[in-house]
Amino acid sequence: MEGLDGSPPPSLFIVRSSELYPRINMEREDDELEVPFQTLAGEFVRYLGRTTDGILALSTYRIFKLVITTNAETSVPLGVVDIVQLAEQEHLVIYCKDASSFKCSFKTAEQCSDWQRRINQAIRTPETLESLFAFPFHVFVCDEINAMCESEASIDGAQRLTDGGRGGGGGGG
Repeated sequence: MEGLDGSPPPSLFIVRSSELYPRINMEREDDELEVPFQTLAGEFVRYLGRTTDGILALSTYRIFKLVITTNAETSVPLGVVDIVQLAEQEHLVIYCKDASSFKCSFKTAEQCSDWQRRINQAIRTPETLESLFAFPFHVFVCDEINAMCESEASIDGAQRLTDGGRGGGGGGG
């Protein structure tokens, strides 16, 4: 859909809906750390750090804790987190709305309070409705589906070209 003067269409038609939710740069405490879980569509890891016994990640959707010695994983959606509380100076207890809780221990009190601040900021009431995780999730899933449909259409088109326009039906009779 070009303009009358041959100009490209307005940029609104070119922008993919997922571009409304830009990727968030991850802050790592250690460059060697890797995200220990598969993210969902539209989910971005904000913070990745070490606890005394493993790895802690905070994404736009969840808090994820991996205990390295036992390979035990805890994954809690942010909407389930109720209270984040300091216990002593180097321990953080995360209480959930389903009456479960888990504890993270850190090497320093400063590291512990940083994680408390980060998690409290992530679980606060969103400023806008579009800030809820459901919106970027929906947009990124739709973009993935559209991309798959476009690639299938291009494969079908290429197949038709290689068939030489033959309908693929039986012989002529």
